[in-house]
Amino acid sequence: MMVASRIMDSYQLHLKFAPPPAQPEEDAVREFVAWLRTVEISSDPDTLSLEMFEAQIRERFTPLSPLSPLSPLLPLSPLSPPGNLKIPAAQSVEYLRAAFLMWTTELRSLSGCGDIPAEECMLLAKVNVSLVWDALTNVWVLASPIVATLDETQRPYVLHLRMLQEWALGNLTVSGVAGPLSPPASPGITLSGDVDGPLENNIVSAIQNIPVVPTLAAPPGDGQLLAFQTTPSGGHWIAVDPSAAPVSPITDVVRHTAKTYSIVAAGVVTCDGTSGNPNYNKLTAKAGRGGTVAVTFADYTQPDASFMYIVKVLPVSPNEDGALPLNVNLGAFQARGFTLVLKRLGISVAGGNPELIAGPLNDDELKQVELMIEVSRYEA
Repeated sequence: MMVASRIMDSYQLHLKFAPPPAQPEEDAVREFVAWLRTVEISSDPDTLSLEMFEAQIRERFTPLSPLSPLSPLLPLSPLSPPGNLKIPAAQSVEYLRAAFLMWTTELRSLSGCGDIPAEECMLLAKVNVSLVWDALTNVWVLASPIVATLDETQRPYVLHLRMLQEWALGNLTVSGVAGPLSPPASPGITLSGDVDGPLENNIVSAIQNIPVVPTLAAPPGDGQLLAFQTTPSGGHWIAVDPSAAPVSPITDVVRHTAKTYSIVAAGVVTCDGTSGNPNYNKLTAKAGRGGTVAVTFADYTQPDASFMYIVKVLPVSPNEDGALPLNVNLGAFQARGFTLVLKRLGISVAGGNPELIAGPLNDDELKQVELMIEVSRYEA
């Protein structure tokens, strides 16, 4: 169980105040990739041959002295920029494949990567918290409030190898360093119909096959509207001032004027003859006999063949617990006002089947009822 493969397959999780003493493979990988990204990929004729490129890598990433199984890991030679080191763009994939092959077969083992005694632990994360000295217990304690930050910038992690290879080999630019991929060029799609032109630079030339006047011919101005304009050939869309926009005549609508349709009274009233504010046109309601309520307002006139009143009524419930289930009906239009008939709603289970029933309210209950009423008048 103590052979190298078994040791590498097991792990323990520790929380320590000090980070691991060394992570040679993680550090070496980061240094190698950072150096490789600074190599310029150029179409100039003055570029390195593949053999010279490999020699440059060996020169910069060979340890300072040989390693022995018992000696501590020695650092790579100091990381230095390649200066004007250039590789040919046409063969960039071949050069980078050679660099990755050298790392896998030569440099990784020379740098001590994978050495079990030195890499018996690795850093997963740093947790930063604030501590204060407790003079009573003579120990360090967490500061209040507890604020912890997690730092995973030095954590080694593994991505799918082929994904990394394809990303690295395809992520190239000519006459520059390797970097993010540029957006792909348009595949040459040309739009047609209401929208014309190439995919990346198109214009709306029509709306539902009705042409739009080009802005070069009639540039739109601030505050203008897009309107349809009839022409001998059929018509088109064009930018016009709001005052010049065509307006269809409006006929079949309800107008809020005294001669056609108007609200003549509104408010929340109590059936004891009082009303709340605001109250429109002195609307009042007063309880009568048999569950009837007499409603009137200023300038009330009994309807005749020349006009009619529309009455809208809702019972007002001050709270859900005290609400009375009510049924409200219009009684009749009389000389001094109109009447409403209020009944209490209930459910009867006589005979075994639930049935909705309506019964009268007593005088005290009726006087306490609040109603929201709106009365409208329209001419015949």
